[in-house]
Order: sequence, then C-alpha cells, then structure tokens
Amino acid sequence: MNNAKESPTQLSELQQQIKELQIQLLHQQRLCEQLNEVVTDHTRQLLQYERIHRQLDMQLQDLRQWRRSRFDPGEERPPHW
Repeated sequence: MNNAKESPTQLSELQQQIKELQIQLLHQQRLCEQLNEVVTDHTRQLLQYERIHRQLDMQLQDLRQWRRSRFDPGEERPPHW
C-alpha cells in the first residue's frame, strides 16, 4: 500500500474492513450497555438486601434483649413446682 493510488479492489477491501469494524464496535457498545444495566440492577438489589439484612439484624437484637429482660433464671421455678 505504498502506492499513492490504490486499486479499486484494495479500496473496496478497506471499505469492507471499516464497515466490519464499525459493526463490531456497535455490538461492543451494546454489550457494554447491557452489562452496565446488569451491574446497575445488581447494585440496586444488593443495596436492598443490605437494608433488609440490617432490619433483620436489628429485630434479632431486639428479640435477644427482650428475651434477656423477660427471662431471669433466679426467678424461674424448678420443674417440680
């Protein structure tokens, strides 16, 4: 391709290669968009699960505190009473 003038066949081949590269680029861009949507959705779900986990953890702590406050081994009657 050092010639100043390229043959029509070479020009056609270059145009075809450019067209194929453009198509590949469009596919890659769409794939990136789809992957970004997946990552965004997973991030949203993860944040929701973290919020639910915190709520459940708080409820569990509340239940443990309630149980400790309601259960005093010194006041429990032996089973034979």
